[in-house]
Amino acid sequence: HYIGVFGKNAAEDNFISPFVGSWISTFTIAPFAIYLTLLVSTDRVIRFSLFDKATEIFNKIKLRR
Repeated sequence: HYIGVFGKNAAEDNFISPFVGSWISTFTIAPFAIYLTLLVSTDRVIRFSLFDKATEIFNKIKLRR
C-alpha cells in the first residue's frame, strides 16, 4: 500500500513519470511473487529460520515438564 501511495504522490509531483508511478508497486513486489511461485510449483518448503528456532525452543521446554 505504501509503495503505491509513494508512486502516486511522486507521479503527481512530476518526480517520476505517471507510468512508472502507477506500476512501481508491481515492479517492487513482482520478484518476490515470482520467487514464491517457483517455490510452490516445485513443492519446496518455505523456511523461516527464526520460527523454526522458536519452535525448537518451545518443544524443549515442553519436554522438560
